[in-house]
Amino acid sequence: MIAFIACVMLVGVAAANQENHEAGDTWGRAALFKLGPGYNSVSGSLGGLDVADYWRESNAASSVNVKLYLDGSSLARGAVAEMYEGNYPHPFMQRVSSGNNDCPDTYLNHAPVYVVMTPKGIGDYTFTVRRY
Repeated sequence: MIAFIACVMLVGVAAANQENHEAGDTWGRAALFKLGPGYNSVSGSLGGLDVADYWRESNAASSVNVKLYLDGSSLARGAVAEMYEGNYPHPFMQRVSSGNNDCPDTYLNHAPVYVVMTPKGIGDYTFTVRRY
């Protein structure tokens, strides 16, 4: 019985680590997130030596409209979320930050969509990508 409980606890820890993985630190090592229809929220943390967190959609959706959002507490701490499309040269689509928002493009022509979070030291954050 004790061995069974220990196995269940280990599986729970492994699942929790998988759900709360840290984002990549470069374009090539971007962590994956699913870009399904509707609102897709992703949480991470920028602390310590992390300069930026890179996220990339895992399902290669394209020919859709997307909109980037950032939670209020992250905005208050100076977080900046930027969205790009395509593998190279990563054309800029949108920026969300306190007082410096920019949204010249909402149509995702080339998958994947990337979200880059900066600056270092902002702590926990949650960004949301709406696919509609």
